[in-house]
Amino acid sequence: KGQNTWQEGQAVKKCKECHDPVAKKGKVMKLQNAFHKNCKTCHIEVTKGGKKAPNKICKECHQKKS
Repeated sequence: KGQNTWQEGQAVKKCKECHDPVAKKGKVMKLQNAFHKNCKTCHIEVTKGGKKAPNKICKECHQKKS
């Protein structure tokens, strides 16, 4: 399932510092899976509030389905 271990008040690191973009490492999901399961919804809500949070970079690797 995966669980987001980041908590409010902790320093924000780049996701790939813990999540490998290519493969799962032990219990740590690969980057894409972790983002889809734990971060995407929150990041979208944050951008609606006018703050910056990466959520649109997906299109660099994923083509839009027609």
